[in-house]
Amino acid sequence: MEITANPDICIISVYLPCRGNSTKDNFCKVILEIEELLEKYSDTHALFICGDFNSSLSRQPPNDRDQILRDLVRKHNLHTD
Repeated sequence: MEITANPDICIISVYLPCRGNSTKDNFCKVILEIEELLEKYSDTHALFICGDFNSSLSRQPPNDRDQILRDLVRKHNLHTD
């Protein structure tokens, strides 16, 4: 969703099924789509990524999906507050 404001706002709503229902390839595809949106809007909009990734940023040790999500957060310097 894009909202015209000062600054403009882009809200990205995410839902990924739990591990048993979704392959790693599908998870990676969605992450790539999010990265495309980040690249498109990050210079011109305030971005909010909301939803359920069915992954953890704190699980130890992380599973594959957790690590992919952590890499996304780190690569784009996202805040998780």
